[in-house]
Amino acid sequence: MFYVARHGMTDYNEQNICQGQEHNPLNEAGRNQSRSLADRVEQIKFEYFFSSDLLRAVQTADIVNEKLKMNIEYDSRLRERRTGIFSAKPRENIPIEIKIDAIENAHKYGGETYEDIYIRCKSFYDEVKRKSINNTLIIAHGGSIKMLRYIVLGNKWCKEYYSEFLATLEPINFTEVFELDFYNN
Repeated sequence: MFYVARHGMTDYNEQNICQGQEHNPLNEAGRNQSRSLADRVEQIKFEYFFSSDLLRAVQTADIVNEKLKMNIEYDSRLRERRTGIFSAKPRENIPIEIKIDAIENAHKYGGETYEDIYIRCKSFYDEVKRKSINNTLIIAHGGSIKMLRYIVLGNKWCKEYYSEFLATLEPINFTEVFELDFYNN
């Protein structure tokens, strides 16, 4: 089984600022969330521990690892979506028509499309699945976790299907843990 958790909170999260692939540290709430996550997963016998290499995920993983005492493999394929020129900008300052255009034309703004995220998350998933790795903890981000959930369901890339899939998901809370079965699809 794979246990996937979102990183703890940062000031940018709290202030509703686009974070993308910025290396922002956890705030006090995020550190407390990470300690709580460590308490929730400490009794599980993990074989592997992966984390995004962005600072907020690294710090979450490090705090969890104070209890687990494992080697952590940092992987850039688990990063959040690159938001380009919107990074470090308050979300409410970005006009809705620009937000909509940026979904379809992310490269124009220096960002990543959902298909880009699919390609890197699918690469991670395929590699882990080939190695028959099981009982694994993954610390990642809202965007990459949603994409991994989409992939685990056996979905191939299709913009329309992914949009429908996203519409069915609840927001991912900080340090919320999802169990994903990488081998049952």
